[in-house]
Amino acid sequence: MNDVTFHVFLFPLTSLHPHAYEHALGIWCSTDRPKAWADKMLKGVDPRPAKCDNPLDRNVALGDKLHIDGTPTLILANGRPHSGTVTAQELEQLLATVPAH
Repeated sequence: MNDVTFHVFLFPLTSLHPHAYEHALGIWCSTDRPKAWADKMLKGVDPRPAKCDNPLDRNVALGDKLHIDGTPTLILANGRPHSGTVTAQELEQLLATVPAH
């Protein structure tokens, strides 16, 4: 797809994954966040335990406010949420429903 921007936020769902918060913290505190995220998501490699200033509690609070209870959840530019995975074709259809800026 062209001309699409994704903003990915760590959103640990500890109700589903008991170690999600500590793994998200390890990813955020990593010196190479993209690699740590890819290693976890694509290879199943847990990040090293770490602590640092982080946005995780704010992310969870925002997710609660927006009633997000699963991942992935897309929030379209018009504010409309969509939960669950989508194919490229489905994503194109979703984006077609969003007015151009």
